[in-house]
Parts: sequence; C-alpha cells; structure tokens
Amino acid sequence: MGTSNHHTPNNIHTAAAIIQPTDMPYNIILSQDPFDDTLTLAVKDYGSHTTMGLILNQCDNRNRPKIINIIPSQPCSRIKNWRTTIKHGYVTQVEEYPIQTIADIEHAVQECRRNNLSHITIEIALDIKPTGIHPTDGIPQLFADQLHIIQKHIHDIQTQHNAHQEPQYQEQSPIIPLIPTETDEAPTTTQSIPSDTEPVGDPKTFEITQQLQNNFIQAQHPVIRQLFQVQNNTAQATETTESKRFTFKQIKDDNEWIQSCYQQLDQYEEQDMFEKPQPKPPGAAAWPLVWTFIQKPPPDNRKKARCVIDGSKRWRKTITIRNTYANSLATDSERLFWALAAKNGLIVAGADVSNAFAEAPAPGDTFYIIPDNIFRQWWMQHKNRPPIPSGWVLKVKYALQGHPESPRLWEHHITRILKDKLQFKATHHEPCLYWNME
Repeated sequence: MGTSNHHTPNNIHTAAAIIQPTDMPYNIILSQDPFDDTLTLAVKDYGSHTTMGLILNQCDNRNRPKIINIIPSQPCSRIKNWRTTIKHGYVTQVEEYPIQTIADIEHAVQECRRNNLSHITIEIALDIKPTGIHPTDGIPQLFADQLHIIQKHIHDIQTQHNAHQEPQYQEQSPIIPLIPTETDEAPTTTQSIPSDTEPVGDPKTFEITQQLQNNFIQAQHPVIRQLFQVQNNTAQATETTESKRFTFKQIKDDNEWIQSCYQQLDQYEEQDMFEKPQPKPPGAAAWPLVWTFIQKPPPDNRKKARCVIDGSKRWRKTITIRNTYANSLATDSERLFWALAAKNGLIVAGADVSNAFAEAPAPGDTFYIIPDNIFRQWWMQHKNRPPIPSGWVLKVKYALQGHPESPRLWEHHITRILKDKLQFKATHHEPCLYWNME
C-alpha cells in the first residue's frame, strides 16, 4: 500500500510565511451583491398603501422587486424627479429590513408604521451607473473609481512637467525689512497692472503654451480647425451675441414687430390650429394668449414674435391635466455625441421644426383660447374678416406651446415618425437618441 503525504500544521505555517502580500494599486473586494450604485431616500409616510405607492414587479434576473411605476398622490410620488431617478430601479432595503420580495416591502412598511416613523428610508439600486450629477440634488459628484484615474493623470502630468522644466536662475533681490528702522526710509513700491493684450506671468511660459495650443489645433481634422477659427473670431468680436427681449409696451407702435405677430398667426392658420370663433360653451376651459418678443443677435437682427397660451397654475385649475413628462437628452450624452462626431471626423447636419408643437395632436381635454387685441387686429385688418364678438373663443385643434401636455405630445408624435416611417431605433439608455445603420 502506498502512503500519502499529509501537511502538518508546521508545514502550513511555513508555507504561509513564505508567501508575502503583494502591494496592489487598487483595493479589490469580492461580493455577491450584484448592485454597486444605490440611492438612499427618506420618504415622508402618510396614508395606508402597503408599498407607499410603489407599483412593483418581481424581477427574475435580479431576484429583487423592480419599480415599474408610482401611484399618484401616494408618499413615493413626492420623490423629486422619480421618473428619471428611481424608475426601473430595485428596492434592496427598507430601514433595517433587507428586501428580497414584494412581501418583504409590505412587511417592512407595516413594521415602520407600527413604530410610528414619520419618514421611512428606502434604498434603491440602479442598473444604470449614475452620471456626474447627483440625480436629485443636482450637485456634481465623483466616484471612487474615478479618483484613481484622476490621481494617475495628475502624477503623469507632474512627472512630465518636472522632466521638461528648465532650471531658472534669478538674482536675489536685497531683503527689504518689513518694519523700517529709525535710520531707514520706508520703501516705495509700484506694481504694474498687465493689460489685456500682455501675457500674465513668465513670457517664456506663455510662449510655450501658445505654441502647444497651435500645434494641437494644426493636428486636428480640417473641420475641427475651422471650428477653432470660428471660436476665435467670435471671441474677438465686439458686438453682443445675446438675444434681446422686449415687452408689449416697447413694441406696440413698431410696425415691424406687428408684422412679425401677423406672421406667427399666419403660420398657425396654415397648420389649421384654430376653429372658427364661437360663443364660449358652458363650463369650457378658455385660456388667454401670451406673447414673447425676441430680437436675434447680429448679424441676423431678426425680430421674432411667438404666440403661446398661459399654462400657469392659475389657468391649469380649469382643466384636467394628464401626463406631462417628456424625455430630454441628457447633457453628458449630448457632449459624448459631439465628442464622438469630432473624433471620427463626421459631419453633423442640423434641422429645426417651425412651430413643432403645432404638428402634434391636441391634448385629451378640449380647451379654447381667448383672442387678445393682437389676435383681433390680425383677424380684422390683416385678414379682412368681421370683428370677433366679445366673450367668444376659438377651439384649439392641435398641441399649442404653453400647454403642460404639449411637450409630451410632441415627443410621441416625432417618435412615431422616426420609428414607423424612417425606421429609426431609440437607444436603450437615451430615449431621445435614435440610430439607423441602413
């Protein structure tokens, strides 16, 4: 029979003594928790809903309750920007209770209410790594893994700077005493203020910096070099580049502004925005018009008048407002889009839709507009039509800017065109960014 060698405790200690720990650049931690990005929220509790308004679905892949929606007028519906922060997230903990199922959430909420907690803390895990802006507070933030990269870049920059830095020798100035003695006179010093055209600091350093910048620009694609030239020309321009806003009192006697108002109403008529004037139906919601007057910056100088409705809270009470949330492209995604286009030397074509909201269908509840003096003047003098009687209104047939539901209606309208007619597909994490490889 053969014998087998067994390790004695002394052998174990000897082997452990030989293996020394190795210095690692990062702290590596192994965990069975699939989530690394969590958001902790304190929600004020009221009512008796078992999940505080959360509509959940048990995810088979994550084995956690997933937030599908939130019931209005419930505690969780008061979470700021919940549609863009916690929707499609996973509830992992409620107070000190770990969560695995929807029943665990109901039990945890019940225990918190039994303990008379005014606020209940909920931990929500996100599948999508958050951006550099805090989702609810709007404060710029850094993550631990980013600090390692930043430290490495700073180290490389410092090393490169020290390697190329030339020793500079300067004659030491005589030391001037801070407090003059009885025999000394107080020194008189003057400080020259640099002008806008003179470089600040060491002239040699300024010259090197300018040379590096010019070399960087020359190494870019011709389109990018042209953009740098446009940017420099714009910075050197003396005229203002901001639009000017005016009030109705400032433009009421200006015929050019009045013609701009007529042009806006002519566009609405071409889009068949309003029905014919009629007496206001009993109980109907009629909203007043609001005008904005903007003059474009030079060299355009075009005067543009825009007619919208007053969608303030005062007039919202006269109608039932439905869903108003509309997606928009995140700032970091837009920057990434332009960066990739510049890196690959792509040409980006832009387009603008005039009176875009007016192309979308009208909101669910019928509403009317109250014609103002400009509208009545356009109706009689520009269109040569009989006067509109006092108290009459016009029914709105399409989405009109100023209505709370108009952005969402426009989003659905343009999405149908891009997907159904042009065969575009929306990206997974950016619903406002579409692609088509055909």
